[in-house]
Amino acid sequence: ATNVGEGTVVRTGDPATLKLTDSNREILRGDRLLTIDPRDIGQNFYPLPAPADLDGSIISVVDGLSYVGQYDIIVLNRGANAGLEDGSVVSIYQRGDVVADPYAQTNVEHQAEDGFVSKVKKVFSGEGAGNLVKLPDEPAGEAMIFRTYESISYALVRRAEREIHEGDSIRTPD
Repeated sequence: ATNVGEGTVVRTGDPATLKLTDSNREILRGDRLLTIDPRDIGQNFYPLPAPADLDGSIISVVDGLSYVGQYDIIVLNRGANAGLEDGSVVSIYQRGDVVADPYAQTNVEHQAEDGFVSKVKKVFSGEGAGNLVKLPDEPAGEAMIFRTYESISYALVRRAEREIHEGDSIRTPD
């Protein structure tokens, strides 16, 4: 859900009357009303490191953005059951791609038969892609948890050094 505004109920019943006191976006017919969560009022966060050996992923980006940057909100697949709490700081790593290694050889004889130029031609033509190699994950940024549930959390990206996407991993900060 996306918060589009706030208001105060001035008359109860069916239908009730709501006086809008603040709006962030256009409020449309069919939008849902929710009571304000007491955790939203006057909450302060004190950064603390995430639990040791944390390993999770970004499962969604609020507002459905393709790329995530500083001050964007992300949804993580780890929550209170993994030891996270409001204020926990996590490191974000961009997952390394899996690529074909055209120079990986299984035996020396094969290497002697195939020269450098022919290997390059095979790679660009799509032939003989070689063994698949996973490139290492690269540090991409840092986020702080601001809302924790049992098995998911919401976090604010505090720092982004490179592109962050859904599927990138989160870990305990170094």
